[in-house]
Amino acid sequence: MVRQLNLEKEVIFSGFRQDIANILPGLDILAICSKDPDPCPLVSLEAAAMAKAIISSDCGGTREIFAEGKQALFYRAGNYRQLAEKIITLEENRPLRESLGRAAQIQVSEQHNLDIFLSRIKNAVQRTLDGK
Repeated sequence: MVRQLNLEKEVIFSGFRQDIANILPGLDILAICSKDPDPCPLVSLEAAAMAKAIISSDCGGTREIFAEGKQALFYRAGNYRQLAEKIITLEENRPLRESLGRAAQIQVSEQHNLDIFLSRIKNAVQRTLDGK
C-alpha cells in the first residue's frame, strides 16, 4: 500500500532495532501497532521518557501505564482506520501532541523509574521470605 500510494519516502518499515535511542529523537509520534498483547512494550517507556506522543493499540501493558487522552491515545487493535485518525489528530494538533508527550514523561519518571522498580522487587522478595 505504501508503494501504491507513493509514500516510500514518508513511511519507513525498519523492523527490529537495537538503537532506539538514536531513532526516537527524530519522531514526533510513536505508533505501537501490536495485535497481540505485550505486557510492557519497552519502547512506550522509552518514548515517554523523551516526551514523545504515543498512539497504541488497546491490547497489552501500554494501556495500563498511560491514561487515554491524557498521556497517550489508543485505538482498537487491528483497526487501522482508527489508528490513521489518531495520527492525523496529533499531526494537526501540535499542542495536544506535546501535552501528551509531557504528561507521559511525567508518568514514567514518577511511576516507572529504576528506583521504584528496584523497590518493588525488594518488597516482593521480602514478602516471599516472610511467607506472605
